[in-house]
Order: sequence, then structure tokens, then C-alpha cells
Amino acid sequence: MAVTLHQLLKTLVEQGGTDLHITTNSPPQIRVDGKLVPLQLPPLTAPETKALAQAHILELTGEGPTRTATLSPTPSQTPPPTQTATPTP
Repeated sequence: MAVTLHQLLKTLVEQGGTDLHITTNSPPQIRVDGKLVPLQLPPLTAPETKALAQAHILELTGEGPTRTATLSPTPSQTPPPTQTATPTP
């Protein structure tokens, strides 16, 4: 079974890490106390790295198996409409 981004992020949190580094031909790494620590996983191939990213993008856009986030702004994030000045006679 291929590793998922959710599993990698869960490991990151469990080990007290702050950053997740995913690079082709390298095992995923997390930053713990300022140092990069490789996870005990095999290096990710280019197709595996691409599939990992694509699966996450599909989830974010609602095209994947579960919808976990929305990319459209919420009403509080929508900028107010611009008002044009009406010339006075």
C-alpha cells in the first residue's frame, strides 16, 4: 500500500515535527528540532511523488474520494465590492 499525505502528516505531528519534505528519489523527511530526519520509508519514485500530490489536489478540489477543504473564498474572505463615485452635477 502506498503512503498517503495524511499518514505522513500524522507522523509529522506524532514526532513533534514542523515541516514535511517530499522529494523524488528520497524518503520523506520531517524537520524535528531544526534537523531533517528521514522517515523509515523507501525513497519515493517520481510516479509515487506525483500520485501523492495529485491525490491531495483532488481531495482539495472535491474531485477525490473525500472533500476535505474548499478552494473558494468564504464570505468573510471575499473582498467588498468596489464602489465607483457618481459624478455630481
